[in-house]
Amino acid sequence: MKRKTKHGETMARWGRVGNLLGWIFALAALTCDAGELSLNRTFSDNMVLQRNQSVPVFGTAPPRTEVTVQLDGRTARVTSGPEGAWRVELPAMPAGGPYQMRVSAGSDNLEYANVLVGDVWVCAGQSNMNWPLNRQPEVEATLAEADRPEIRFFRSPNRGNTVPQHDFDENHRGWEVCSPESAGAFSGLAYHFATRIQDEIKVPIGIIQAARGGSFLESWIPRPAIEAVPELKPILEQWEWLIANRNRLQAEQRAKRDAWEREHGERFREWRASRENGPFIPAQPSLPPHAGTRHDVSALYNEAIHPHITRPVKGVVWYQGESNTDRGYQYRALLRLFVESWRDVWKQPDLPFVVIQLPNYDPGVNPFGPQDGGPWEIVRESQSTILQLPNTALAVTLGMGMDQDVHPPDKRGVATRAAQNALKLVYGRDILASAPRYLEHKIEGDSILVTFSHVGEGLTSLSGGALVGFTIAGADKVFHPARAEIVDATTVRVSSRKVPFPRAVRHAWSGTPAFNLANSAGIPASTFRTDDWEVPTRHVTLPYEWLRPDGQESGKSP
Repeated sequence: MKRKTKHGETMARWGRVGNLLGWIFALAALTCDAGELSLNRTFSDNMVLQRNQSVPVFGTAPPRTEVTVQLDGRTARVTSGPEGAWRVELPAMPAGGPYQMRVSAGSDNLEYANVLVGDVWVCAGQSNMNWPLNRQPEVEATLAEADRPEIRFFRSPNRGNTVPQHDFDENHRGWEVCSPESAGAFSGLAYHFATRIQDEIKVPIGIIQAARGGSFLESWIPRPAIEAVPELKPILEQWEWLIANRNRLQAEQRAKRDAWEREHGERFREWRASRENGPFIPAQPSLPPHAGTRHDVSALYNEAIHPHITRPVKGVVWYQGESNTDRGYQYRALLRLFVESWRDVWKQPDLPFVVIQLPNYDPGVNPFGPQDGGPWEIVRESQSTILQLPNTALAVTLGMGMDQDVHPPDKRGVATRAAQNALKLVYGRDILASAPRYLEHKIEGDSILVTFSHVGEGLTSLSGGALVGFTIAGADKVFHPARAEIVDATTVRVSSRKVPFPRAVRHAWSGTPAFNLANSAGIPASTFRTDDWEVPTRHVTLPYEWLRPDGQESGKSP
């Protein structure tokens, strides 16, 4: 961005607001120097603007001054308000560029170079979304092919904040052009997603990367949305109590951790190196987080997402859930609220979401903390419920994880699966992108017939052999390994000699399940069950075992 003005080269800091237009004018007086023309830092050289939707451009200027915005022959004018705030909307544009955007107010002028119009995707989540391209296999060959100037990244800060932020700090790098020199620092998953979409759709792609390792889902949800759900009130109350008592808790927990280190530290390090013999017991005592960190309610939404919500986007790719496995059943309510709240703040009620389901992993070998050690199959089930909302897709990734590493380094396969779902859901490609989905079941004598949708040309076995990964139970709710066979294109028969009067079937119901049922596209069927019986974590609603009320215990894998 170039400034042409007699006032010098410094851009004034100002605060961008949420979607309520009145906030722009109300906050301008508090957050900017209205004597100088200024735009939010989501506007920068190399930016990508969303095609086929009007694009708001907003900022501050000297009070009651005419502001002119020009882009590709389109001009919009407005007079700044009494406090200097202004806003215009550029008409919808087709994909194209590069362009130069000029903004002027009196003698003050700003120029933004190398602007593209295309599709902007938000790629958000925790560490597996944040995992950089330069830490993935065969990175040299990948980077050599990363000269992709029509792909741009905006990397939001991955720190949290206790209040919604309206702009990024003055040192933020802004939009970055994808190149062999820059791509290594980008999210590997988001990079592979962007290249797949761009190769297919042939328009510029902008990626807003917003990811933080170890983050809780509630940290990405706006606080007013959580406050509106009575069932989630305990989360807010517990965090308020935690912050008020943090100094005392910190001292108590640190003393416990020191004692644990003296007694178990050496054995723990040996266990972590070998990752054998199941989970380490006793677990290392947790330390309470600070306010505004990756675990605090709304903290990451406030810092990494809120500054973006005034400008339209094409869709969201979401990869998170590892740090909510200790509350895996609650995750379905949080995930639904997350999707609905982002659609609300962006004022895009049909905003597409591609949710990446957790892959195979054995939480018993995880040394990172208790929040990652719950039953992963319950989170997978919770993630699948997002399909109850319109304009959503689920990218099933069983077989793409590593049983003993929560961070599988190769993200290409997961990104491809997510891109296939986006191409189907958002771009209308006639492809089979979904995994087989459990549709219904029928008890027939000593067997249960399970029917699936999204089978393509028909169900198949990935290995070519007998189906694996099915269990069956009777009224006693005790599950036994089952015999399963494909009886037609959409149906599997499940039975066991040990269960003469069956009542329920489960499939891939573990952290590291056996599985081979797939559709004709080779996409495996994921975790599902036909019952609604009690499962571990069903009544766990608060993180951190040492903060939970009496009687609310962490769930354990059955």
